[in-house]
Amino acid sequence: MRTAPALALAALVSAALLALAPHAEAVDIGAGGDRYTGSGGLLLPSGADPGTRQEASACTSCRWRLSDPCSADGGPCLAITRGCAQLASLLRIRLSGDGGVTWSDRGLVCIPPSGPVTVAGISAELRQVFERIVPDLAPTREPSSGVVARLPVNFLSGHPRGLPPSTHRILGHDVLLRPAVHWTWEFGDGSSQEVDSPGMPYPRGSIRHAYRRSGTPEARVLAHWTGSFEVDGLGPFPVAGGIEQSALLEVPVGEGRAVLVP
Repeated sequence: MRTAPALALAALVSAALLALAPHAEAVDIGAGGDRYTGSGGLLLPSGADPGTRQEASACTSCRWRLSDPCSADGGPCLAITRGCAQLASLLRIRLSGDGGVTWSDRGLVCIPPSGPVTVAGISAELRQVFERIVPDLAPTREPSSGVVARLPVNFLSGHPRGLPPSTHRILGHDVLLRPAVHWTWEFGDGSSQEVDSPGMPYPRGSIRHAYRRSGTPEARVLAHWTGSFEVDGLGPFPVAGGIEQSALLEVPVGEGRAVLVP
């Protein structure tokens, strides 16, 4: 057991060491519980260790904990911590890849007052944006009238070939969205075709189908949209779910007849 003079001397030495620390902005002593816990991809700020940022965002099966800087499983600790800008909180991150059996301390990160941002959270918000910017289907055919059996009909979805990458502000981050699309045509007579083209007008028509007999088949086009995104140099990640569109197009088909011309 230390005597009173020894304790006083230890306190003076600790104070002197703290005064000499060149970058010390705050001193935290004590222990606290986890501020945030979760699982799946976690998007850490750009100031965090690059390897930790990549691992935390890409590990969809990982669990994570964000705790006060001095919280430790073994009890209280003494830490000299740096400050965070814009009222962000300095927290200690721990990752677990085995369901929480073991945890790995990955250091300190600054978390904004709104809390941590997850890949799933960005994906859910981005899907709503994605749904708004996808153009409507407006299928047409050539010829627009006078379709004859055994002669090819040219189909067009009315879509552009695709959408260019676009940047959107989501949950405080600039998110780069990369859409992709392909189409399926069901021609109403049991035949179908999958294509990566929205169709082109004559004479460059790329989606053609000839009906064998007269009738009024109903062609159906389905557009299958998917998307990926990147955020703060991390990714790509998939946008949650796909977007499906469909539209119908009636095709009255007549029978061609031979006519003798003098």
